[in-house]
Amino acid sequence: MKRWSVVLVLSLLVSLFGFHISHGAEVYKFGTVACITGAIPQHGEYTLRGFRLALEDVEKSGMLKDGKIEVVAEDGQNIPRVALAGLNKLINIDKVQYFETVGSSVVLALAPIAAENKVVLMNTAATHPKIREVGKPYVFSLIPGTASESKAAAQFSFTELKGKTASILYVNNEYGHGARDIFERVFTDLGGKIVGKEIYDLGATDYRTQLAKIRAQNPGVVYFGGHANECGRAIRQAREFGLKTPWIGTVATAAPETLKIAGDSAEGLYAVAFPYDPVGGTPKMRDFGQRFKNAFGVPPTIYSANSYIAATLFAKAIASAVKSGPEISKFLFTIKDWDTIIGKISIDKDGMVDLPCRFLVVKGGNFIQYK
Repeated sequence: MKRWSVVLVLSLLVSLFGFHISHGAEVYKFGTVACITGAIPQHGEYTLRGFRLALEDVEKSGMLKDGKIEVVAEDGQNIPRVALAGLNKLINIDKVQYFETVGSSVVLALAPIAAENKVVLMNTAATHPKIREVGKPYVFSLIPGTASESKAAAQFSFTELKGKTASILYVNNEYGHGARDIFERVFTDLGGKIVGKEIYDLGATDYRTQLAKIRAQNPGVVYFGGHANECGRAIRQAREFGLKTPWIGTVATAAPETLKIAGDSAEGLYAVAFPYDPVGGTPKMRDFGQRFKNAFGVPPTIYSANSYIAATLFAKAIASAVKSGPEISKFLFTIKDWDTIIGKISIDKDGMVDLPCRFLVVKGGNFIQYK
């Protein structure tokens, strides 16, 4: 099992992402159990880049006066047992009171540990519906649950895409299972029929067996419940297979990796999105999008934006003179109608935010607003 030490991870942050650890000032430790390696390493990149811009802004603002935030990163690889080892180190050795993580399986595994130790878990990407129920009052989410995005995908598939039948291709983890279950329930309640449910392993590269079954099922639409790199490979192979059925993907698929891997095969792919729009959104969203692209050469996904907010919330809590996990938890529940780069957010009684869905479609090699 590969785990990175704090020294090695911080060296990575300095060399690749421009983090600088200051000495001589009061240091507030911010933890992350990120996917730096493993099946979805793009999420680690999303996370660390969002942190970098947030900490630049925190330093410029002077909100912490002479204090500094130190990022303590552990590579969870999106594997629960690896992530648990990372969190145990963050809690018992680094003494963090607040940490960020992603992945439904990981969040569900880490939530009881966070609650038991009274440290705050800030989820920036996981959407399984059970997240709303676990780890209270120490688990918070900056992204709505699968109940929002998968419900919207099912409604869009039935009403806009006119799909009366659907096949579901989904990843074998909590994220994929949650997406499958909610899409199936809503789609069938609308009068549609699920003609196939095909599962694949996290990080799979060959989808031909599943695609052959989907082709035989002849669905009106394919719902893809997985991540960007997987979607890119799957839809490319589907088009090579002659499968021309419309596809709609999760929020996770609306990312540069999908387009890079799929190439022309991504044309016509639909994806669910939230209000966050770094190109055509609010001035705050556009400013963040341009700044991110100038820094890293690619537009930011919602996950980078959420990581930016996660780090900013930690700074806001510290600036409000709260430092312990219980104090930070109480502070977070006071966040109401905060105008951010992902839209106006409020944290509800379950530690969740709720945002409306919109839809994207790939045209000319880019995700653009649908209608």
